[in-house]
Amino acid sequence: MKIEINISKEILARTQYCGYDQCGIKDQDANIAKNCAIAVACAEVFDRVSVGDSIHIYAGGVKPRFLGIIQLPVAAIEFTTVFDAMHPVQRLDIEPFSFEIDVPDTIIDKIGTTEITELLEHSESLKLIEDEA
Repeated sequence: MKIEINISKEILARTQYCGYDQCGIKDQDANIAKNCAIAVACAEVFDRVSVGDSIHIYAGGVKPRFLGIIQLPVAAIEFTTVFDAMHPVQRLDIEPFSFEIDVPDTIIDKIGTTEITELLEHSESLKLIEDEA
């Protein structure tokens, strides 16, 4: 299943202080892998995510279970590198952008095709990419 992830101005504003406290000082205790723009966008559909060079998908409550890994395209990894290097005030100047991910069937099967499709219908940040067959 291919999904388009849209990093909007709203998501950029909501994640402006990722890795920083509200005063703009680096926060060494911040969990940036779960609070970055890509993670926030993905959280509309996937229960719990952690983002680095890939997206780690989890499901469940107190003891989340690992569902799988989705590879990020180079453009998304480059965005993360640039975003992480910027001060929170500078992040507001980033232009919105979109990229596609290919969600492996193993993850889809664990969550359910119907459930993911319904969640995508109501998501502002994620969109199902229809096959052109």
